[in-house]
Amino acid sequence: MTDYLDPPKWGALLAGFSKRNRLRRARFETFGGGEVLEEEQEARLENITVALIGDDAPRVTITRLDNSTATPANMITTIPRVRRIRPQFDVDSSEDGLEIEDVNGVLSVLRLESKVDGAS
Repeated sequence: MTDYLDPPKWGALLAGFSKRNRLRRARFETFGGGEVLEEEQEARLENITVALIGDDAPRVTITRLDNSTATPANMITTIPRVRRIRPQFDVDSSEDGLEIEDVNGVLSVLRLESKVDGAS
């Protein structure tokens, strides 16, 4: 993934990331304000989009599918005023995460299930 600092190119980059990693288990870790928050629940990645218009743009929206109950539900996470995105890679060069940093320096990392050892 290149051009991760250029918001007008994020749509295509995130569409490709979503397509390659669709249905992989995913959870968030958030770093900011002196805290680390780790999401316990995992869900399956559905899609990641970016909106470039609006007061809180660029805004990244991550949709995941929680199928831990009898009725699957969408989990939607929106991160406003994003200034940077960057993929993370595992030892086999497969994508194992996506860093999303907002204008306040809060870093949200979407951790994906590892293709190497299955951990996420």
